[in-house]
Amino acid sequence: MAGPPSLQPILRPEDRIPQPPGDVLRDYVLRPYPPVVDPTGRAHSVSLLRWFLREADLMGVWPIVERCQAHLGAGETVWGIKRASDGRLGVELYFYRDQGAVDQQKKTATALTAALADLLTIDTMLDESLDYVMCSLELTPEVLHTRRSEGFRIYTPGTRPVNGYDGLSYLASGRRLLRENAYHFYSAADELHLVEAQLKHSVRAGRDLRLLPRGLTDCYTICFAVKREADTLYFSRVTTRQARATLKSLWPPVAALLRAHRHDFAHVRWDVGYDFTAPSTDLGAPVIQKVGLYGYC
Repeated sequence: MAGPPSLQPILRPEDRIPQPPGDVLRDYVLRPYPPVVDPTGRAHSVSLLRWFLREADLMGVWPIVERCQAHLGAGETVWGIKRASDGRLGVELYFYRDQGAVDQQKKTATALTAALADLLTIDTMLDESLDYVMCSLELTPEVLHTRRSEGFRIYTPGTRPVNGYDGLSYLASGRRLLRENAYHFYSAADELHLVEAQLKHSVRAGRDLRLLPRGLTDCYTICFAVKREADTLYFSRVTTRQARATLKSLWPPVAALLRAHRHDFAHVRWDVGYDFTAPSTDLGAPVIQKVGLYGYC
């Protein structure tokens, strides 16, 4: 069996999508932010997604992205590229019903399932009276090959909304709602001590505050998530330089792409996340299991 594809840090001209004049830049909860520098003549963050899909042999995702853009309009879809510790690659698309300009009914799991029906069979049947702030769709090589998805993930609101989303996620597969993750957002400027407390009480972190590097905490929000097999930290609105420095060890080809095209992406703030856990026999030795980078399109 062939191993994971090798990502070459070269952005082809056909994958470089210019940042439209006057376009509103958005983070991974689809909230707007000002550009780091003048975006004139630079590349849209979706250019990195295009590069990743081509290099990872996942271009089958692109028609799905285009259909989402046709259904919702530009700037209404968040994307995340993922790499597991064993090299497996994938993409997830996120649809925030409480943000953006489009009618939130278009961002329901039911409406999106219908919009993508000729491209992908999505096994979600949902009572749309449910109060949820977003849904997401995971796209892996297997999903693309079979053209079948086990379903949307549904994110319900929590009790502590700060500068983003707090709450729970469920996999809506068939008629089942399978409880998955819990998410807590914190203001990086004012609540870093609360993130540190989460790490100190996480059996998967081994009290290792190196998982919270100062090079990333200079950001907008930090999310701490508790998942079935790992805990996760997400850092919102980091600069291209910050993302590049972090990914240099966690995902070298992506870091190399950001370095090679640092001027193209100088205006962008990215969102970076990584899953970590520790073996039950050595709780002081946490390891990174998955890393992700997020943009919008």
